[in-house]
Amino acid sequence: MKTLLEMLSKSKLAIFALMIIGGAIYYSPVASAESSIPDTSMVLTQNNTPFWDNQDFYVYVKTGERFRFNIELLRKYAGTPVAGGGVDVQFFGENGYTSPVTRIYETDPVGTTYNFQGPIATQDSVWRLSVDRVNASANLRMLGGWEGGAYDSSNNLIPGRMFTYAYHVSQRSLVAGGAYIPKDISVYNVTRDGYVYQANYLNFMGIDSYLRASSYGNVDNNCHPIYKSYSYVPSLEPNPQPDHMSASTCPDKDPLFFVNPLSAGLPETAQFDDGQVKRIMPTITATSINNLTYTHSAGDATMAGQITAQVSDYAGSVTVKVDVDNDGNFDGALDRAMMAFPDASGNVSVDFDGRDANGNPIPIFREMGIRLLADKPGETHFVRSDVEWSAGGIEVIALNGPIQGVLDLHWDDTALTTQRCGAWTINPMSNLDGVSSAGGVHSWDYQGCVNPDGTPSYGANQSSFAAAVAGSSWGNIRHIDDWVYNAPSTQRDINTGPHPELHIEKSVNRSETTSGSEVEYTLSVVNRGSVTIPHVVDMLPDNLSVIESRLPADCSLGANRTIECVSSSPLESNQTINYVIHATVEGDSGSSLENTARVYGLGDPGCLDDQTQTARCNSSAVVRIVDRLADTGDNLTVAYVFAALLLSAGYLLRRANAQ
Repeated sequence: MKTLLEMLSKSKLAIFALMIIGGAIYYSPVASAESSIPDTSMVLTQNNTPFWDNQDFYVYVKTGERFRFNIELLRKYAGTPVAGGGVDVQFFGENGYTSPVTRIYETDPVGTTYNFQGPIATQDSVWRLSVDRVNASANLRMLGGWEGGAYDSSNNLIPGRMFTYAYHVSQRSLVAGGAYIPKDISVYNVTRDGYVYQANYLNFMGIDSYLRASSYGNVDNNCHPIYKSYSYVPSLEPNPQPDHMSASTCPDKDPLFFVNPLSAGLPETAQFDDGQVKRIMPTITATSINNLTYTHSAGDATMAGQITAQVSDYAGSVTVKVDVDNDGNFDGALDRAMMAFPDASGNVSVDFDGRDANGNPIPIFREMGIRLLADKPGETHFVRSDVEWSAGGIEVIALNGPIQGVLDLHWDDTALTTQRCGAWTINPMSNLDGVSSAGGVHSWDYQGCVNPDGTPSYGANQSSFAAAVAGSSWGNIRHIDDWVYNAPSTQRDINTGPHPELHIEKSVNRSETTSGSEVEYTLSVVNRGSVTIPHVVDMLPDNLSVIESRLPADCSLGANRTIECVSSSPLESNQTINYVIHATVEGDSGSSLENTARVYGLGDPGCLDDQTQTARCNSSAVVRIVDRLADTGDNLTVAYVFAALLLSAGYLLRRANAQ
């Protein structure tokens, strides 16, 4: 017996595998193993389910309680024990508490127990027990059992306090050649927005597998959900596998409890052994969508822009819809729908490319509807990884929230080949609309699977594609992703803003000039509405001649002595564009020249074309022709400066002569 801190009485333990590494590519039982060898695996209970490989257990402990954990070494096989090698166990708690490392040595006899107990807690916090096989031999496998949790001052176990974030399950027998016996397993997860689900894995036998739950499931390289199952050995799949990465590095996984945690007195958040405060049992709060806005991409000639919003009390992806023709129906033939993923603070940002569902550019003046749907409340993905037998499927039950009871399950296995052995109920392959999970759905087994030598396979033969067709079950070396939603969706609508509203003002640099002189007109256009491309028309009278070589780049002289200016880039809301026109005047003294410039733009209801009479769309400027120009302040200034220069020059000459 090896003890850390205090000895504890031995209690009923469940199987776990401290190490599962290496081994044969396929498993072949001894003849008549299932009938001649009894089931010697531990019965799976809600308190004690088996685990394997590196594993962290977390326990919420209140002041006056303490953390305890027991392990028993039950079996060693598939390798030779090495002296000094083994699995290291250590636990961590409040105020930086760190226990000594206890090694479960490979040379320890089967039946050895290891008991761990922390001090009485002085504050409410989360303790952690780490099982680490970094110093274990690569080939030796060790099966063990565990029991633990938070205990009160009377030494009573408090149910619903222990959890993990990825549960590594082993269902191997305790004796050589023992059968793999499927069992029912239930685990409970708590979502980021406070929903508690019970996932029942029925008639489940994964040999060595693992379970996890999160708001994202299988992910892409940005930790965003891909809503698909895939194989992590793509050479065995003739279909291209979706772009993906391991979700193990993605943040904010759901805690997985072994007992219903709703009555365990858990707080919304607690401090963990690393000093961080993390969620445990958040309160469900109604989802809200705020600050939904559309901002046009400056300079873009389409309705491309950025759609942003802030979503609170929500975990899962959202859908952004664009009603291209603004008819109130967001599901029309031209309308768009885009998936988006709020960040950790609930911020949503979508870059809209300004094109309709057919890929055609949307004219810049178009008024569109924008809708954000938080349509996946309580979204949770349940991933079964490398599970050879899941004959009863999975059933998910909501234990709190507005919709309680059995939930609909969704999946998409279309990236996986159907060339696998065994029986399965994966129909349809893409079940995006959901089906009731009552009694368990999305199931498979390895009945009829065989190895290359003809012996029965436990659905785990992946030595080649041909071998996998005959000997690999549906869930082997695959991450099977199922997901559920809960509660009604929440939405917020806006449109892209008012119509364009163009205003033009024409001015001239002088009110009087002589015949043959040059004048300078400025055409100033401001947009006080939504984005558009302004079109300016200025028809010149006969005695006003434009200096064509000095026209702005966007302007040209057309027929009927008409200057036309079309902006090369859109005019955003509250932006101004100016055109400077140089011209010469001819005429009799005393006559006046008046001409009018007009502006119109796509989508502006008041400035429809170059004939519009709306006041804001028209502006005139008048120049009067005179015999000679009166002195102006500027001319007098020039004269004064010139006189001063002459006086200065005379003074310098006199000084030079005097010398």
